[in-house]
Amino acid sequence: MTGIDIYTAMGKDSVVYSVSVVDLDAIAHLDSATLASIKDSHEFADQMKMGMASKMPNYTLGDVTISKWKTYTSYTVTGTGNSNKSTVSMQMILIGSKMYSLSCMVPATVATKNNEVFLGSLETLKE
Repeated sequence: MTGIDIYTAMGKDSVVYSVSVVDLDAIAHLDSATLASIKDSHEFADQMKMGMASKMPNYTLGDVTISKWKTYTSYTVTGTGNSNKSTVSMQMILIGSKMYSLSCMVPATVATKNNEVFLGSLETLKE
């Protein structure tokens, strides 16, 4: 889909790791100026959650936590699989009109800390 790039890998322990870049200007006509005025609102976070939930009907997502990562607005959300009780954790960073997202899907039978390491691995390049 134009405006969305997704890269996914599965670990030996069946944990699924995903990195995505979503151009909100391209897919939703939300440019950086428009986003600047709404990015820190719970209404915007709730709309994002509804969009994610529509793409993940087999998961129940929790509340979105809004915070700062460096100087950028960050969103964190977790969820649980309705039937298989797997967990999904997402860390999203909004930079300009692009949403950078790291996510992990952990099967219910797997105990791992690799998801925390992965979600904490986001870095920016020096300009």
